Amino acid sequence: MPNFLSKLKHSNSKGFSLVELLIAMTIVMIMLAVLSTILSGINYQLRTQRPRMEAVSNAQMAVDTVVRLVRMAGSRPLNCPDTFQVQALAPSTNLGNQYFGKLRIQSDWNPADCSLGGVEEDVTFSVNNEILYLDANQQIPFVDRISALRFKFFDKNNAVIPNPQIQTAEITYIQVEIDTTATDGHSTTVTSGASIRK
Repeated sequence: MPNFLSKLKHSNSKGFSLVELLIAMTIVMIMLAVLSTILSGINYQLRTQRPRMEAVSNAQMAVDTVVRLVRMAGSRPLNCPDTFQVQALAPSTNLGNQYFGKLRIQSDWNPADCSLGGVEEDVTFSVNNEILYLDANQQIPFVDRISALRFKFFDKNNAVIPNPQIQTAEITYIQVEIDTTATDGHSTTVTSGASIRK
């Protein structure tokens, strides 16, 4: 019996050999190096993609705002006096190919109080120095990283209106295109549109 206990004690005291420890450490080091390379690549992709994602997010927010205000264009409460007028859509800055670079929208809705002094009730969308502005004098910046803004106007038959500055009464749909500018030089175009309430 004592011989069995001494064998058991001897087998339990045996550990890893130096060669086994070196092999295990080498495998762990290789796995850590591979993991470090993967994490470094992910971090690089995140750093390079972040400006582009932020620019696209800004453009999407800008398009959503333009579309929302286009849908409100011309709104005015019924109880306002006849002397209170809301102007029709006013496109300007002809870019060619039936695109326009500025658009003025008036609507009395925020609050509906027979004046155009509320928030986003008299807005002129334009771009200058990669900033989208909400006013004709370009004093109210809205979002940055915007390189271009284009509007195209359509009638009730979905035909492009050749001169929307004169044919404002025929406008039933506006297409909005916004180009982004990211620090890495990549540009993305976000497109949307909205129908005019008649």
